[in-house]
Amino acid sequence: MRERLFLAIDRHLLEDEQPSIYLQKQLDAGALDTPPYTIFAAMANTKQNPKYHPEGDVFAHTLLVIDRAANYRGESADPRAFMWAALLHDVGKPETTKRRKGKITAYNHDITGATIARRFLENFTDEKLFVDRVVSLVRFHMQPFLVSIGRSEAALGKLAAESDYREVALLSLCDRLGRLDVDETRERHLIEQFITQMEALPISPAQTRVDY
Repeated sequence: MRERLFLAIDRHLLEDEQPSIYLQKQLDAGALDTPPYTIFAAMANTKQNPKYHPEGDVFAHTLLVIDRAANYRGESADPRAFMWAALLHDVGKPETTKRRKGKITAYNHDITGATIARRFLENFTDEKLFVDRVVSLVRFHMQPFLVSIGRSEAALGKLAAESDYREVALLSLCDRLGRLDVDETRERHLIEQFITQMEALPISPAQTRVDY
């Protein structure tokens, strides 16, 4: 049963125009209430800052993101890894979400999420390259935004060495657009700036990824 559900999710992520429909049905039917799928139920029970996420909980946001990602998966160098990263990108939020000074925050959810994503996927597959690609995208999906606000520029070299910045940019775009009342022009400009910065980054041959 666990494996069948994983394969079904895999298929819907790669084939559906709106993978969110299938995922929402599974949540409503209670199919995500048993381990290891409880990570998704936890997302549905995790609130977000309404200023940035008027769509509601983490799972509601994730459904918007995977539908956006479905529109872009043809542009990805690895659509399967890209779509699973879209589904798992905020899986670290249930563990990291706290209320600080009256605001809901989820600091370092990208780092925590990378660990959770790896643990989840390794329940079902021993495809190391696939898992590594998903995990790296989850780990770095916040970088375009962090760079835009003047933080984490030092992490760009690490990103270049461990992931494909074009895939990160594509996932981040879907993440930014997967919200209600979003300014699409602004978000696309943010991603374009990130790509420009990455293209200008001096990268040694040892840092260049060749497995995508």
